[in-house]
Amino acid sequence: MRWSLFPVGLIIAFLVAVCVSVMALTGGLRELSSGPLYAEVKLNSFTVPKEFHVDRNELTDGLLLQIRARAETDVGLRMALDELGQRQLKDLIIPRLVNPSVVARVIENVPALRSILDINSYQSVAEVKIVNNTDTSIEDVVFMAPSMIKVEDAKGAVLSIVGDDKTAKRVRLGSLAAHETQELAVWFSKTVPQLLSEDHYVRVGAADGLDGTVYVFGDQAWPGEDLEILPWSRWIIGFVVIFAGVAAAALLFLFLLGSRKGKRTRVPMEADQGQASA
Repeated sequence: MRWSLFPVGLIIAFLVAVCVSVMALTGGLRELSSGPLYAEVKLNSFTVPKEFHVDRNELTDGLLLQIRARAETDVGLRMALDELGQRQLKDLIIPRLVNPSVVARVIENVPALRSILDINSYQSVAEVKIVNNTDTSIEDVVFMAPSMIKVEDAKGAVLSIVGDDKTAKRVRLGSLAAHETQELAVWFSKTVPQLLSEDHYVRVGAADGLDGTVYVFGDQAWPGEDLEILPWSRWIIGFVVIFAGVAAAALLFLFLLGSRKGKRTRVPMEADQGQASA
């Protein structure tokens, strides 16, 4: 009885392992193994042409030249100011209003202009999906990652980043309703390989000390990439491969053994038939 149940149990275990392996290759296992809160982070390289660079001093000099040229050719200014006033405007007033420190403050106060001038610091971008995997709402959700420069939600609204480069920066997302998914676009000042080496700093959490699960994907997408973020699933697939190899070897051995027995039984039968005919 025991020997009859053993092969049945082995076949059932093999079928279960095959199903789990297929789920691991297709991403279904990730959703089942995730906790109440998890985040998927898909990293991509963000490359900018090397010649794309705007220096603040060059911008200041260009603005100064343009404003001086405008002051010299503007008819209204020439009519409103005498020769001394025009000379003071060009040599004293304009240089004091347009200088590197003033331009730097203007750049910092205009987010769009600051983003353009700091474009060279953008090394990678990530598509982040944060999921509430429960039937209740989760309060005070926070996403943390190193070297974050800018974060936008699905509607394009810019979210404020808290923290500095010495610690993992974080973004507060508020509450997530039951089974709600929030998508973010996150830009980093580090490359994809650097972020993958520091993926343990990428975290998601919520109120009451809830520590969520984070899956970080590299920029090289491939079928079965979940094996990269779920290492224990490799053992299941390895078991399936080994079991299939052992089963194939056993079937081949039984086939060869049966064929040899068939040859041995045919030889005596042919001998007996020869004697009978004689």
